Amino acid sequence: MPAPQDFRHELPQVEEFGQLLLQLLHEAEAIKDTSDIEPPLTSSDFEDLKPRVTTIFGNLPLNKRVRQYAMTEGAARAIFNQLVKTTEISSPDFVKIWNLLDILSILCDNELCDAALVFWLVEELLDSQTTDGCAKIFDFLESRRERLTAKHFKLKHLVILRSCNELLRRLSRAQDTSFCGRVFIFLFQSFPLGDKSSVNLRGEYHVENVTTYDNEAVNTAEKMDVDETSSASATARERATPIATKGRDAKDDTIDMDTFYPIFWALQDIFSQPKKLFDPDVLEQFKKSLSIAVKAMKAHTVRKGNILPKSSDESKQFSKKKSGEKEEDEKGDLSNAFNPKYLTSRDLFELEISDISFQRHVLVQALIVMDFLISLSGPEKEKLAGITKKNQSVIYQDHTLSREDTQWALDMRRTIQEFLIEGPEGAFFYRMVESILSRDKNWVRWKMESCPPIELPPLPAESFVSSKSAIQRIANKRPKISHGASMDLSFLQPPDPKTMWDKYKDPKRYKLPDLKTYEKKIANAKFDVEMATNDEERAEAEEVLAAQTWRAMRIAASQSIAKFDKVEDYRSVDAMFKDPVEDEEEEDAGPKAPLPKDTRSLVISGPSGVGKTSLINELLKKYPGVFKLVPRLTSRKQADGEVRGAVYDFVSKADINSLMDRDQIIEFEDIDEHTYATSRTKIDSIEDSGKVPVLRLSPVSAQSIKDWDYPARFVFISPPNVDELQNRLRNDPSLTDDKISACVKEAEEQLKDAGEGSLFEATIMNDKLEDACASLGAFVYGGEEVQGGGDLEMDDDAAAADSNNMKEEEDENGDQASAETAPDTKAPEPMETG
Repeated sequence: MPAPQDFRHELPQVEEFGQLLLQLLHEAEAIKDTSDIEPPLTSSDFEDLKPRVTTIFGNLPLNKRVRQYAMTEGAARAIFNQLVKTTEISSPDFVKIWNLLDILSILCDNELCDAALVFWLVEELLDSQTTDGCAKIFDFLESRRERLTAKHFKLKHLVILRSCNELLRRLSRAQDTSFCGRVFIFLFQSFPLGDKSSVNLRGEYHVENVTTYDNEAVNTAEKMDVDETSSASATARERATPIATKGRDAKDDTIDMDTFYPIFWALQDIFSQPKKLFDPDVLEQFKKSLSIAVKAMKAHTVRKGNILPKSSDESKQFSKKKSGEKEEDEKGDLSNAFNPKYLTSRDLFELEISDISFQRHVLVQALIVMDFLISLSGPEKEKLAGITKKNQSVIYQDHTLSREDTQWALDMRRTIQEFLIEGPEGAFFYRMVESILSRDKNWVRWKMESCPPIELPPLPAESFVSSKSAIQRIANKRPKISHGASMDLSFLQPPDPKTMWDKYKDPKRYKLPDLKTYEKKIANAKFDVEMATNDEERAEAEEVLAAQTWRAMRIAASQSIAKFDKVEDYRSVDAMFKDPVEDEEEEDAGPKAPLPKDTRSLVISGPSGVGKTSLINELLKKYPGVFKLVPRLTSRKQADGEVRGAVYDFVSKADINSLMDRDQIIEFEDIDEHTYATSRTKIDSIEDSGKVPVLRLSPVSAQSIKDWDYPARFVFISPPNVDELQNRLRNDPSLTDDKISACVKEAEEQLKDAGEGSLFEATIMNDKLEDACASLGAFVYGGEEVQGGGDLEMDDDAAAADSNNMKEEEDENGDQASAETAPDTKAPEPMETG
């Protein structure tokens, strides 16, 4: 239907402006001959638009245009309402609405009508249309976003926020997921990063999100009939190998679903309102409920066989990831599983609790609550002491978590972490969740600081002009005037041809300098940086240091890639100048022991205080030139007496994160707010030198690299008994009684898991250091006889493989290797707490 041809109103100025809008719409039909949203109308399409408006209202100052804005709004709304009432959004004539909004946008930019008028009309238009119509309206907003938000944004942002929020309330997160995402992206692109409109400074929670469930149990006869499992699914489930549960009663893991059902769904009330945990009774009930929930999910994961063994097709997963290739997931794309609201029927509960996506959804909620509880602990509260302007609504200064509850939260978070890592692609999934949660802590800190501005003010034009002039003065050098009598005119003499030819043949002109020459240059540059007295001198010295470091690394990359691989951080390249022979002079001083047939990395794991470090040192002494300990990277500070590069390399947490981003880390874990990790580059360097890398890891880290299919042999070191382990821990004066109790408790769980799982190929009891070292040597070299009576336990596959390797070794080399590589060394066992 065409636009109205005439406009009538009681006020003459409103009528004149309405007639002007109708005239502009008529002109727009000639300018834009399509019925699409594109192209937009611009001010250049209309001649003398501003004078035509000022003819009606006069040239009023900005502070006296309120009456003009009211009259223009009235005329625009009258025409807009008539067009919306008579035109369907699917009709080609609806282009008049787009043209009207473009014309009003031009008038708003020229301050001839209210700045928010366009968005007021868009808000009413969204209310009048269906979801499909709103999607088309949003096409218009997305195409004009930069233009609509370029000017007078402070006068428009509340209308934008209100209209988008109203639209989001109408949309379904499950059925209109893509449309919801478009609305959020429009908001993110329209509002600046530090805007406080959606920050929630008062810390209010979404308590309207109530989870309803059946409080009363349903009789068995009234339950919904569920189809039998298909034969294909049953066959696949029979082929699945569940986690070993040796020594555990199956009845202990069975939890009654009717009893567990209300306990589980009651957790959602705490997840949506964690401030209820300030009540000690609620916190105790929450601790019990969450522990039961995690235990039940673990039991159903084992029973349903969700954690599958690695297939032969996945055996090359680690090498593929190392080379940067991607592998398709054969178990299903879990990343596409999305449910904004799960069903709470009792009939579906057992199926839901066995689903990995459902488990991860709930466990991520639990991780968020655990971080909330940990933020209430005493050490975390001390970190907030430096905040000058605190937001008391989100700091909760009156609530501090006790040490016992804090330890429970840390232990529960570690349990959830281990459970998430065990599933298909669990390590990748947990790393993504941990990255999101760690970044979210920065936003929480920003909110606690009352959201200070994060945008720098623009640079004044005067500063830019003055800087440009200063640079220009520096670049224009004045020619140095020198009197002819004082100048050195020796350069005018003809050069000796022989001297010039010899100069061109100088090797320095075409050969790369030796790498060693840059060691002193870099040391001098570092000294100049430390001795700089002002910022200008420091900047100049740092530039020289960067240039010398870059040249040295370029030469190392072309002459000796092994030395180049030693560089973990460009700010510390001292390792590049060391000779491999000098690094291992003491180790290679005596005769070398023969290498074992199986030269895969050796992973030594066990509880804290069991003596892993002492056993590894004894192994290095007994078999010189064969093994080398891989130092772990750690973000903690270097303690007195520790040698950098021996057991640990002390780096910053930012350096470890940088190595993770470059896929140079094979495992990592956080202990007491410090990060520990193992560099793949260090392992490759040891393998290139012809030695067997030895990794000293906790059971959690050992399981992590096992899941990544890292080629290694895994050995568990156990104490003679728990009492002996406790006595060893008490010898360390730095450990408190609470810490010792926690270590002993953790050791009992690790001993139980080591006996039940299939991670470790052998278990060695460290009663006497020499006997344990002999048992470890027998395992590595494939021997069956253990000198000294050490205890060695191997699984069936490892024992069969070692027996075959021993037989082949005896056929080729005889029995002399073992006797020659077992010197009679005896050293006291040092105390180990890590």
